[in-house]
Amino acid sequence: MSDEQACPQFEHAGIGPQLIRLRCVAPGTLPQPVVAWLGGIEVGMGAQAGAVQLDEELELAVSRLPCVPPPALLRFAVPEGVEDLAPPLPLGDGLTPWRLLGAGAPEVEGLEVQNGVLRGVVLNAVNGLFAPVLSARVNGGPPRAVVSEPPRPRPDGSSSIRFALTLRVEDIGETGLTVEIAAQGVEAPLARWALAPLLPGAAEEAMASLLSRQRGAEHAAALRDARLRLDLDRGMAERDARFEAFAEHAMGLLLAGPGAEPVRVGPEDPRIEALRALVAGAVPPPPELPAQRVLPAGHPAYTLGWHPPEPEFRWMGPSGLVENPDPWRPVQSVLVRLHHVYGGGQPRLLASFDARDAPALLRNEGREVLVAADVPVAFDVLRLDSLSHGSPAREGVGDDARELSVAVAEVVFHYA
Repeated sequence: MSDEQACPQFEHAGIGPQLIRLRCVAPGTLPQPVVAWLGGIEVGMGAQAGAVQLDEELELAVSRLPCVPPPALLRFAVPEGVEDLAPPLPLGDGLTPWRLLGAGAPEVEGLEVQNGVLRGVVLNAVNGLFAPVLSARVNGGPPRAVVSEPPRPRPDGSSSIRFALTLRVEDIGETGLTVEIAAQGVEAPLARWALAPLLPGAAEEAMASLLSRQRGAEHAAALRDARLRLDLDRGMAERDARFEAFAEHAMGLLLAGPGAEPVRVGPEDPRIEALRALVAGAVPPPPELPAQRVLPAGHPAYTLGWHPPEPEFRWMGPSGLVENPDPWRPVQSVLVRLHHVYGGGQPRLLASFDARDAPALLRNEGREVLVAADVPVAFDVLRLDSLSHGSPAREGVGDDARELSVAVAEVVFHYA
């Protein structure tokens, strides 16, 4: 291919809202408009094809950024080309996606409360690389930290971020409970959730619903009573028949005299035989519950705030939730065995059982963290918050863009 027919080469000239500018550094001819690719998905296209002169600028309109695993590199090429026309543009720092598309279009789905924890999912179909810092305002109070996971890709390229907020008993007042979920950089709240008392007029509607349910329950009870009476009548008739057969058999034995061979009264009942076999068999003792439960790094009890498990450990983000495998049993203490601490040094962890704070004590030269309450307590979720965390990519010490705090080898629940 001659120099005039060769594809031109470009450098990055600037970034604006939904726009990327490229400057030509080696002239040539474009057989087709330049396309921007992210993770093999087309995200933008230029409007110009043909000859491109030195220092001439091209503009590419970018309408969306899908969620892709790191490293997120925006590449520039023609649709049928095999080489890059400009250096790849890294998007892992979060600043470049923000300059291109801002926050995108985040929206919350699946907001619900389970075991005192408000859970939901943030979806973003426009800027899948937007990883916001989530917070919550409960009853209009100061912002409260929300545990969230890094963005995960969906089949359509959008991102999903699961989050959780632990609610407290004292949050519920006379006017109910209101929660606003907000994201840093987004002015309006992403979602609102409320638990409100009955309003005027709602009591009559609720009473009507209760009366309707009561009538249905009374009708079901009447049918059940009629069925019980029918079964009772049948049972009494069967009992009378058995008694008469026994009396007739006894009279027959008396009249037959000694030495007569006994015969069965009535047909054989398999239910009685099964009951005899069950009573004759030994009843096994109830199984003893273990005094402790060991949760390795790959256990599904590690829910929100955890990165995928590695062979010997699992990295936690700024916060993480661990579900109690036996939530009905009082817990004496929880031992967290650490494999690494990001940045070295001693771990700085805060812990809580559901909404109750619990002291976290360092043991074994900082390789273990013991979380214990004053008295044994039953709870659903153990929450860990790290006061120190960071990202290797952001700090320039690696390509890993994840937010890391401590690497946990296992968590051991000790029951009272």
